[in-house]
Amino acid sequence: LLDIKSNFKKIPLILPFQNGIYAEEKLKENIGKENVCGAVAQISSYLDKKARIVHNGELATFFVGDLVSKTNCALLKLFSNDCQKVGLDIRYSDKINKKLWDKFIFLTAYSGVTTLTGLTLGEIFENKKLKNFFTDAMNETYLLSKKFDIFFSKNPVDLWLQRISKLPFNMTSSMYLDFEKKKKIELSWLSGFVVKSCKLNRIDCSTHEKIVNGINTI
Repeated sequence: LLDIKSNFKKIPLILPFQNGIYAEEKLKENIGKENVCGAVAQISSYLDKKARIVHNGELATFFVGDLVSKTNCALLKLFSNDCQKVGLDIRYSDKINKKLWDKFIFLTAYSGVTTLTGLTLGEIFENKKLKNFFTDAMNETYLLSKKFDIFFSKNPVDLWLQRISKLPFNMTSSMYLDFEKKKKIELSWLSGFVVKSCKLNRIDCSTHEKIVNGINTI
């Protein structure tokens, strides 16, 4: 962030596709909310042992949008259209905050439970106890979203349970793969962020606490 500040006379628009909502908040604090837009990647992929990108399933859609105002709307729409012309499925969304939190609700549970158990998504949902644990984790993040003024017209947890039934059985998270390779993982800004924010807002986060504590003791 310091490099961005010092090497650009005019700070460009930044689209952070990093998982979670931590990146957007950190960037807004450090370089100004007018320079940060929302960005969501809906894709499951990882690097194999030969450093090749392996794409899980068929989903590969990306969304961008203004976080706090509509001042960059026209530019982001042009950017999205140009990307689509060359085969990149990047779409403009006027509800990017909801897109971010919708993914975050799933991702915190998905990354946390796959890493904690070492099981694939399909294996987790075959086990009633683990399925309920996964669902509880999503519900905690959903409750937290309301404290950030995110309000969904339909319960996103119910919608995710429907989507999950159509996802590949062997699907696992990039956090689990990084954990297995002993790389730095995203725990602190996924379940860790949920625990910290829930405690500040006096929301039960016992499921995510189990995820954080469990992974940290493996």
